[in-house]
Amino acid sequence: HIIVCGHYECGGVGASLDRVDLASPLEEWVCNIRDVYRLHKEELDSIKSPEQRKRRLVELNAKEQAVNVYKAAVVQRRRVYTHMKTGLAQPKVHAVVFDPKTGLVKRINTFEGDDQIDELHEVYDLYDAKTAQQFWEGEDEYPKRENTPRKLFNRMPTGLSAGKKSVPLPASDDDE
Repeated sequence: HIIVCGHYECGGVGASLDRVDLASPLEEWVCNIRDVYRLHKEELDSIKSPEQRKRRLVELNAKEQAVNVYKAAVVQRRRVYTHMKTGLAQPKVHAVVFDPKTGLVKRINTFEGDDQIDELHEVYDLYDAKTAQQFWEGEDEYPKRENTPRKLFNRMPTGLSAGKKSVPLPASDDDE
């Protein structure tokens, strides 16, 4: 399991709402939170209370950062591998928010069985259990790409996408 934990009273979220240039390197960090605001602007702008708007932005930021972790190639590759070995795709990614005033943790999103996963498949090249199972049926180990540069190895193998036009994997890199 991977847990992405935001926290209420977050100074970065507060700074992102101030709309002032914070200078590097803080500006680059806060810019990501402002991107979350932009993605959810309609919802956030409808919240009249500045404190409630800030709290909701903390929640949405934790959720969006969990999405970023979920999309990461290394997470996607591991989900393919564990699905093939155990029948259960791991790791699961969870978004939570800690409230320092109460000491409680609020679960925001776990992705499993979530409509958001289907929405991600429409845009990103993500793990697809059915395609992976068809390709690796009978294989004991996740295929290694011995001749592939390390920086490319962490990308999803061609054909494991849940996209509408999944391309079959070649028998070897030489077949392309």
